[in-house]
Amino acid sequence: MSFDDYIRVRPRYLRKERKFRRDIGVIVKKPRRYDWHHVEIWEDDEVEEIWDAEREWNLDEVPFTFDMDSKQIVAVGERASVLKKNIKFIGKYRQGTLVLISNYKGILLVIIIFKKGGKGVAKKLETLMRGTIGGKVVWECSESGNMTGRIWKKTMNLIKNMTKVLRGCKNENSLDWKKAIVLNFDNYIIHLERNLADEYAKLYGIFGRCLIRNASHIQQPIDQHIGIFLKNKIKEKLEGWICNNNRLNSFGQTLDIDTQKWREITARLVLEGVREVESEDSHVFPLSWVNYGLYLKLDGSQDGDIDTLHKDSTARDESLRQERTANLIEKVTIRKRNTGTVDRVYTPLHANYTMLDADANSHVITHKQAHNLDHLQYDLSKQNKNALNGFRMDFEQDLTILSNILPDLSRIISPYDVLTLKSIYKIYGDEKQLDLFLLKELHIPTRDRNGRITAFPSKGITYVFKKKNKCYPHRHKQ
Repeated sequence: MSFDDYIRVRPRYLRKERKFRRDIGVIVKKPRRYDWHHVEIWEDDEVEEIWDAEREWNLDEVPFTFDMDSKQIVAVGERASVLKKNIKFIGKYRQGTLVLISNYKGILLVIIIFKKGGKGVAKKLETLMRGTIGGKVVWECSESGNMTGRIWKKTMNLIKNMTKVLRGCKNENSLDWKKAIVLNFDNYIIHLERNLADEYAKLYGIFGRCLIRNASHIQQPIDQHIGIFLKNKIKEKLEGWICNNNRLNSFGQTLDIDTQKWREITARLVLEGVREVESEDSHVFPLSWVNYGLYLKLDGSQDGDIDTLHKDSTARDESLRQERTANLIEKVTIRKRNTGTVDRVYTPLHANYTMLDADANSHVITHKQAHNLDHLQYDLSKQNKNALNGFRMDFEQDLTILSNILPDLSRIISPYDVLTLKSIYKIYGDEKQLDLFLLKELHIPTRDRNGRITAFPSKGITYVFKKKNKCYPHRHKQ
């Protein structure tokens, strides 16, 4: 569906969706006898109703793939070669799905669906079948790595448990809900399980609604913006972790990374990515609902205006972006007084709800250095012994426990770094200056073409060199 097609069908879609939200109270009407006793603040006398965006959610599945076949990890403005000998298994277990649930404020939940693999692998992964990290990230496994009916039921249950306060529930079973919420999703067949949808709508006030078919790339907030931002963050984290692993490899050392450990790392990287998106790119959340029509006038007068759509949420001027974001949030946020007020009385709707109406409304009709490397590995391993051992110790920790830090070797000099510096000095500089740099700054002994040490650094380090199959220790004097 093109932008022109979408803007033609959006008025009909929003007209029905707004009516439904008025029926269930997500579009909140101003009290008839409003005064300062009410907890809600209605400053504009002309505003008679507000679309309560806090109770409007979007769910989408975002496929992810860690493609190592190219041997290249590419980030913005740079290119880095990747060693993949220790993570070959990713080729078999790299595919999966991220299930994201978010509103205009942030991310409620991320479910990572891993691919199980063969029968032998499935048994090994039992300990990781059901887990959680940081509250917001949960993982599951399926044969294909995609959403299944079993996982969909668990997803709805998690949403129910995580929105109790928002729905005004006091009882543990959530059956005493006072405020309804809406969960928007695409027309994937598993989402359209009508019995489950009716159950959650009537019992828990969680009303599933279908988006316009073939318009997710324009209409759906996660598909349009949030999913892209999060995938980029996760990719950056993955690049950093692989680079750290490669630095360890450059010292001639390896890690034993099995599938369970890889999934553990993935879950941690996803959580770190979620935290960064919410802190550094928070403007994306309100802006991502623009094309849906969340901020339009509720009388429908702007629904068919193509100028209300945007194709890019990244404004270059930071002040203008902040101002625009604040204006959008104000339109759909119900402000409340802090003290001395009584909230309005909500009663359970128990609406006569069916997925048939939501599904029907979505059908809108449209028109050479190996020798040198060995010596460098030996020389630098002695200097970085503590860092290398610390990296291994951090890696052995359970990375899904947030108090355990992620392994990091980014602050040490690796053998490949020194090889690169040598090449640059030889092409553009003076080899004598290179020797001084190695000795005084990096504290690395200089060697001749045969690998024999010609000078020691000023720092006292013990070296062992071989001669006719015999080892001779030597310590340079301070």
